[in-house]
Amino acid sequence: MVPQLQDSPGRITPRRIGASAVVALLVVLLNCADARAQAAPRAQKPWWERTATSTHAGSTHQLRGDLSADNLAESSRAVDAQWQQIDALLGSLRPRSRTVQQVLVFAAFDDLADTLRSQFAVDPPGHAFAFFSPLGQGVAICTEDVAPPQAIRGLAAALTAEYLRLCCGGDVPPAIECGLLDLVARADPRGSGTGAAGIAAVQAVLKDKSALSLFDLLVKDRKEWDEACASSDNGALQEQAASLVRFMLSGKGGMKAGAFTQFLRDISYGATAWSAFARVYGIASDRDWSEFDKRWRDFAQKEQPSANETLRERLAFLAEGSLLLEREGTPPSSFAELSQSLTDRAFIWPKRWRPGFSTVRATDASSFRPVDSPARKGGSAKQPEFTWTAPAPPAAAPRAPSGAPPAPLSAPQPATISSSDPPGRALQIRWLKTRVQPEAPWVWDLVPAK
Repeated sequence: MVPQLQDSPGRITPRRIGASAVVALLVVLLNCADARAQAAPRAQKPWWERTATSTHAGSTHQLRGDLSADNLAESSRAVDAQWQQIDALLGSLRPRSRTVQQVLVFAAFDDLADTLRSQFAVDPPGHAFAFFSPLGQGVAICTEDVAPPQAIRGLAAALTAEYLRLCCGGDVPPAIECGLLDLVARADPRGSGTGAAGIAAVQAVLKDKSALSLFDLLVKDRKEWDEACASSDNGALQEQAASLVRFMLSGKGGMKAGAFTQFLRDISYGATAWSAFARVYGIASDRDWSEFDKRWRDFAQKEQPSANETLRERLAFLAEGSLLLEREGTPPSSFAELSQSLTDRAFIWPKRWRPGFSTVRATDASSFRPVDSPARKGGSAKQPEFTWTAPAPPAAAPRAPSGAPPAPLSAPQPATISSSDPPGRALQIRWLKTRVQPEAPWVWDLVPAK
């Protein structure tokens, strides 16, 4: 049974998503990694021909991929569970089409790129989880060398984009859709809420008066929105959109419970976004727009970050920074050396905004500290710090039989970074590989510290 996500009718409550959907999504990740390890070298037929009979129809999607039949069926159940969670989260909108959607599961990113180009005339995405349209509609999944937190949030965002298109066509303003994708991507028990980086980005553009008005955010069509985001500084525009959606769901500043759900429902029944917005939020004049905009800005200036999400985004930033130095052949020997090296490079991550991930910068000294709990701010208690644990020496490679080639050596595991803050939520970076080949790069996961 899928957990219900609404405290009351029409009230979206993203923090209450149950653990079952996340466990199910992890099954997808592990299955894809398993398929990559077992797959024969890419040759002979293209992926589309190889998977012609490798399909499984679930209740909401048909999966197609280079997985075993059992793994494909298990992955199908995972996608169905996540889809039902999104449906409950967004108020169970009326779909305009009831056809079964498709999910394409790839073991290798090259296959994903080739298939989207050849079969759907779609340019491959810049990341491994994508909703694609218009020639054929569906979601493409690939976990080759993708960190599990990125995979979980990426898949949630891709399915949400598909859900909105299925129920509302292309009628949801791109800024609202962007904010919703970010909201749903973060709504899992491994870390919910918004971290300090995203909130600081919005407050910075409000302070320097470069933030767009509410009207200017909503009036942009898809092409205008994409062009504006491309020129935005490290996702500042997308962070404004995410902030606006959080405000509309907050119940603060005069927001009525259930108003946002009604707004989406009106669109799903055929109303234009403008008429739905005006009716639900009582916008009838320029003065109403200005008042709504003022209430959003007041909310954004006072919004407080989630301590847990801030910790997670800073650990992810440190994990990616560690991998950068490993690839450069200059692995740090201490946390102080890691901090200095990333600061010297003005390292930022992610360079490209994506739902569920705000940009963290090495030029901000707080990026190298766990978030302070409110009780510690301004106090004399010792401030929390990240803990550096050097990796264990690699085991000696087994002696190869006489005349046989030596066993391949894998790269040494990077050091582990952990933190015990917030209290009772100790986290650490765990290093793993999604492929068995020795040359496969390390990726990271965030797990409870031992």
